[in-house]
Amino acid sequence: MNRDKLKNIYWQILGIFPRKWALKLNLAFRCLFEDWDFAVNTYLFSAEFADLDADAIRRRLSGLDENSIAVALEYVRRCRNLEQMKGYPFSDGSTSLLLRKNLKSEIMCVPDAPPELKSYQKKYGFKTGAEVLIYQHGLSFWQDKASAYLRNKVFIDAGACIGELEPALLEYEPSRIYAFEPSQKNVRLFEKEMKKRRIGPEQVQIVPAGLGNENCCMHFSDCGGSGQKVDIAGADSCTVVPLDKFAADNHISGIGLLKSDVEGMGLQLCQGAISVIKRDRPVLLLAAYHSQDELLGQYEYLHKELSDYHFELRDLPAGSCFEITLIGIPGEVENKK
Repeated sequence: MNRDKLKNIYWQILGIFPRKWALKLNLAFRCLFEDWDFAVNTYLFSAEFADLDADAIRRRLSGLDENSIAVALEYVRRCRNLEQMKGYPFSDGSTSLLLRKNLKSEIMCVPDAPPELKSYQKKYGFKTGAEVLIYQHGLSFWQDKASAYLRNKVFIDAGACIGELEPALLEYEPSRIYAFEPSQKNVRLFEKEMKKRRIGPEQVQIVPAGLGNENCCMHFSDCGGSGQKVDIAGADSCTVVPLDKFAADNHISGIGLLKSDVEGMGLQLCQGAISVIKRDRPVLLLAAYHSQDELLGQYEYLHKELSDYHFELRDLPAGSCFEITLIGIPGEVENKK
């Protein structure tokens, strides 16, 4: 009996059972007899990008190198695949089965850990991923050229979570790090982690607030951890301030690094920090995968506002479509021999 006939019999048998049991049997049989794995298709941001077309992406990212544009195109393709997966047969709307060989090439998923990650986790005392500990949100690509430029300057870490990045940033010898984190649960863990490592507020100061383009109150559901999405119906809230105002009110100058991972508010953060960016010309490490405003709007805005900056989009690690980051390097760093 050929494979097609066996498939027809298989589906006919499953059709006898109620949907609930058919789903379970289908999952069980396919996992047992084929090389399948679960794929989460309710990726938080996939719907944001599903309708973007390649021409629009290329137009809005005009001026970036081809590798950067390819990163954006591939990320959007995988988002579109995830949205389409919601119609897969026997998908329950939250998970589907996907061949393992296609899993890492067709959708966004956590990439395999590089072999050296364990040594970095041991070094810094955090169990987080390579995008933070090895790639430092993209800074490691420019470490050789940027280290001297960053020394003794102020760093801004927006979306600091529980402080996983701070030990790595301290190796660049900043004068001080201001770590912005809106989640009170994360703030408490952040303080414990810094105390455990004997890192005082003179080195790293936690600021329990978000950064945006205006003074306001942000609502969200404070569940702790990463991925704190803004939600007007959320029961928790925090203060949001523009970095320009925060720097002016606290007499902060000489900002050398601005990193942001703020769950879709990246463009607003840049708009509220543009005076500081123009004045101090920091290295920019900006998460760009939560929304169209981040993936496309951040670059459009900064490319128009800033002169002599090199921009590139990177996925961390390369080829993973994971943690898409817009890196902005001032010309005085890029052109350094």
